[in-house]
Amino acid sequence: MSTTTARVRRKPLLAVMLTMVLLLLTACGGKVDTVLTLKDDGSGVRAMTITVSKDDMEKVKGGAPAVDGVIKKNIPAAMKYSGMSRGVDTGSTVYSFQIPFTDEADYTSKVIAVLGAGNVVDREVQVTLKVYNSVFKKGVELKENFASTDLFQWLVNALVKTGTVSDENKSNIMELGNSNVEIDGVKHPAGSQMRYNTVQELGFDSVTVVTEGLGTDEYTRTIIYNLPRVSYAADEKGFDEFFKKSTPEGGELTPPASTDTTWRMVFKASSPDDLKAKTNTALTSESTDFAISSGPDPEVPMTMLTTVVDSAECSAICLRDAAVRSFVVVPEGWQSPSQPTTIDDKQAVAMSPQAPLQMRRPVSFSSIDVAVDIKGDEGGSMVTKYAVPAADAKALGEGLQQMLTPPAAVGSIEVADGDDVVVYTTTVAGSSLGDLGRRLGEIVSLPDGAPWVSLVETDGGGMFSKEYRLTGNLGLSSQVYRSQVGKEVSWTITLPSNMTIEPGSVPAGASINGSTITLKTLSRQEPVRLSVVASTGNMAGWILVGALALVLVGAVVGILLLLSRRKKAQSASASESAATQQHPEAFAQAPGAVPQEHRAQYSHQPHQPHQQSQATPPPYPQSQATPPPYPQSQATPPPYPQSQATPPPYPQSHSTPPTQHLPESQPTPPHRPSDQQ
Repeated sequence: MSTTTARVRRKPLLAVMLTMVLLLLTACGGKVDTVLTLKDDGSGVRAMTITVSKDDMEKVKGGAPAVDGVIKKNIPAAMKYSGMSRGVDTGSTVYSFQIPFTDEADYTSKVIAVLGAGNVVDREVQVTLKVYNSVFKKGVELKENFASTDLFQWLVNALVKTGTVSDENKSNIMELGNSNVEIDGVKHPAGSQMRYNTVQELGFDSVTVVTEGLGTDEYTRTIIYNLPRVSYAADEKGFDEFFKKSTPEGGELTPPASTDTTWRMVFKASSPDDLKAKTNTALTSESTDFAISSGPDPEVPMTMLTTVVDSAECSAICLRDAAVRSFVVVPEGWQSPSQPTTIDDKQAVAMSPQAPLQMRRPVSFSSIDVAVDIKGDEGGSMVTKYAVPAADAKALGEGLQQMLTPPAAVGSIEVADGDDVVVYTTTVAGSSLGDLGRRLGEIVSLPDGAPWVSLVETDGGGMFSKEYRLTGNLGLSSQVYRSQVGKEVSWTITLPSNMTIEPGSVPAGASINGSTITLKTLSRQEPVRLSVVASTGNMAGWILVGALALVLVGAVVGILLLLSRRKKAQSASASESAATQQHPEAFAQAPGAVPQEHRAQYSHQPHQPHQQSQATPPPYPQSQATPPPYPQSQATPPPYPQSQATPPPYPQSHSTPPTQHLPESQPTPPHRPSDQQ
């Protein structure tokens, strides 16, 4: 027999031996028994044994030691092997394994590792392994979605790989035995995929968490626990102890009224991390999440976009079907994507644990002040001051300044940083009012058209005044229309200083101070429409009136002077006549008087005062008019060359000047009216 033939003949023998091993493992298979022991702290061990009978083991080449060798060489690190031992049945062999764990998470991770070693990837591993011993829950909850045979798939694969079992029969190598959960030394049946639940629930049937303080440096969280009164009555001491331990430092707890079932806990937190830690304490949890981020909205100018993540769970203190409902209070002026609900008289929006919440906060200007200066033919300007809270200006960054800055060809901007506010001042000036309107049209888009302004003279003036009409349609930057303002927009419109504004022509609610109009618009989007009547003096009319007045005054003054001179002349003549009648001898002896011998010839001549007065030269070369011989007249020149005052012709005079005789060559003195009497 050739070697080849021998080898061929030996192959059937080897096949028979493999079949016997397979029959050993598949006829009944190795029986897998499980005991999962749990302690009060949630730790424990999953103990599993594979028992092979004597009859089955005799059919395995190499016997029990061969199987022991395969186990030691291929066992996963997450599982421990205690070796083989004699079974209770005569001749049976027992292989012992353990998976120790400290808690649910540790147990789950080790199970996943063992299943992975056996290439069991057809499912998502689910494990619930909890031990409850609180006022809210008492008992054990165990639930798995795998069997112990799944945990030994690695051994089946190793036996196939070594040729001990064919691949077609690997699913029949093992069979499940008993599966139990052991609590306090007592075993309880749990099924192939272990299920065991002895939980008694007395927890809250709902928990509501309300958070306010978005946009500030401090958060206030209110937790509302709803506890049925029958549950509280079952263990009042236990519930009171829970609330005492669960109230964070600085928090306040308000028990329910006699007919109420809600407990309220309120506490403050200085940061999101502080808020999470205190909430975990209040809910006996480790899964609270809270985060907030804020920045400029890339789509909407002058708007902050705030993203909030908020979730919490209360499985340790709530009933099985209960869940935490989270809300955040929407600050005033913020915009929420969903309809708010009212909680404690505050508008709050519900949070979803699956998705963050995004809210928009339009940034409000502290004030907007607009000053429009109308200079007529010299053009005009519009200066706008935007005041923004310093914190918001810092948050918006350069985007805010870029939004407000007019194009270089249109105007300019200046920024003044303050502790409380930042003021952005934009200036747009035009060489004419038309130029100003065109420049404003580059940055302003009004609901009813482009901005414009005009100041023209009308036909309503007169001789002494000119009438003008200021018309226009003005507004703010188009970017500002999409933003917010905290209060009214203040407008100041100044006309040339020599103009007087007609009160009835200004917009309703406006005030006038000289040539300045002040008004407020209730909305940043409300344009200012102008149709104002103003007047100024007509200089040409006043010049004409002044010239006429000067002519009239000159005429009046001339007439008054003429009347005054005539009155003085008449008064002087009357005074001389009266003096001559009362003192003729004094008049005769008075220096410069007409000699007595000449009076007779004059007395018989008819009286012609005007003709003689004008033809006869005065006896004194100093006087052009006939001087009266009386001292009462200031206008009469004295008869003395010394130009002294004419002494009175009365005896009271201290000295009588020597009599002066008229030269014969001089004309005859004029006839005096007194000589005819």
